[in-house]
Amino acid sequence: MPRKRNGYGDGHEGVPSKKPKRPPPRNRASPNSLLTACKGLSDGRKNAIDEMDFKSLREIKCGHPFSFLSEWLARLYEPKSREVVVPGRGRIPVNEESVHRVMGVPRGREDVPYNLPTEADIELGIEMFGELGHTPKMTDVLDLITSSVNIDEKFKPMWLMLAGNIVIAPTTSNKISPRWYGVLQNINRVKDLN
Repeated sequence: MPRKRNGYGDGHEGVPSKKPKRPPPRNRASPNSLLTACKGLSDGRKNAIDEMDFKSLREIKCGHPFSFLSEWLARLYEPKSREVVVPGRGRIPVNEESVHRVMGVPRGREDVPYNLPTEADIELGIEMFGELGHTPKMTDVLDLITSSVNIDEKFKPMWLMLAGNIVIAPTTSNKISPRWYGVLQNINRVKDLN
């Protein structure tokens, strides 16, 4: 029985070598988890998110950012002037006001306490995710949100934790950042944060 040729490294002369297809690069900054968490929310849960002034994040429609667009914008950014300079079109300031206008997130008077977690912050994390026994991944938080329909005291912090780790301050890790625990200490003050 003749041997099949796969065309790649089979040692036969004259057979063109085909390169194996590579998967597309992984994009951890995708808001898909946030879209899933917001799909089919009850009116009560929508109101809870809107009370924190995060309606714009609740209404995100695009499930994946276009990397070529992000790369293009990053190339046009000038750090000295803090502007995106589009040749022949003008300048887009990247300042506090424009970020709040574009993202639609709260613009309060207090700074966000995005620091290394304190003992109290760690206690809050254990209280929220203690049943998991480990630092939760984004998918764990998503499962906790979607598996419940209640509007209890855990929903708002979990939703904000997911939104914060995916859109507001994404990291390269697929685990949640414990730096968000300080923000969640007083969830009712979130709209006062900048």
